[in-house]
Amino acid sequence: MPWAYARDDVCREHRFLDGGAAVADLQKTLGAIIRRERRARGRTMRRLADEAALSTVYLGEIERGKKYPSAVVLEQLSRALGMDVADVLAMVADELRERAHPKVTRAVGFQVRPQVTVTRLLGPREPSMALVA
Repeated sequence: MPWAYARDDVCREHRFLDGGAAVADLQKTLGAIIRRERRARGRTMRRLADEAALSTVYLGEIERGKKYPSAVVLEQLSRALGMDVADVLAMVADELRERAHPKVTRAVGFQVRPQVTVTRLLGPREPSMALVA
């Protein structure tokens, strides 16, 4: 019987970790950063793939978040981009933190609404007399 994936975008090795969302998000974030840095340096996929000794197809899969590069491949890509692996990983960490805790900004014509909490809606609770003996 063929393997049935829980979700189409998550491979079977990663589907058990939080439904696969965290690992899939990491793959997509890493790929997006590699693509962004490649474009910022004015390189084509073919040129970066050649410099990193990868196939263009594999690089495309990494950039789209479909494949997760090994440590060796990540090192080759970083070196080809003229970056340190630690810098690439720091960029990934920063981006994931930003997604988890987005910054609130004020745009012209829009007001930031205060976060609604139960305490704000109902007010502070008074101690219950039933608990006081």
